[in-house]
Amino acid sequence: RSKARDAFRCVIELDGDGPWGKEAAKLLESTKLLPFYVTGSVGFEYDDNVILRGGVTQSVVNADGEASALTFAGEKDGRAVWEIDAGVQLFSHEDWSGGLNAGYYGNAHFDLGDLNLQYPQIGAYLARRLGPQTSAQARYQFGHAWLDEDPFLQSHVGEVSLAHNWQK
Repeated sequence: RSKARDAFRCVIELDGDGPWGKEAAKLLESTKLLPFYVTGSVGFEYDDNVILRGGVTQSVVNADGEASALTFAGEKDGRAVWEIDAGVQLFSHEDWSGGLNAGYYGNAHFDLGDLNLQYPQIGAYLARRLGPQTSAQARYQFGHAWLDEDPFLQSHVGEVSLAHNWQK
């Protein structure tokens, strides 16, 4: 791919306005990869106070006759954790660009399988360059988590940002 792109650039330099140069410019554009990123991580965690679902709560009365809650809900456990995040810029035209991103977080407890969490997310963004060092972006992200196959959380994130890069 890189050798083909170099050859197309050479043809464009030699015959930029001619038929060969115009065709090479089209082919050069068709071999362009969309900008993308992928990041991921895998690891292990240890937790010495995992709170169990359905932990027992009791009311205890002290010597002064005041009630206080006493909760028995701690356990030690380890878990495997993983996360992946990816995105792709789908278009870039003049000062506008846009794309999609997706992510996934999960964990698996070694002993307390009822606390296994899965959390996929998907989103989109639209960005505009306002100047050489200033850009604006609008983004939306949707996520849905479940805990041991039961729905747990749904998230909707909308964000508008303005970024300016100050240089010396």
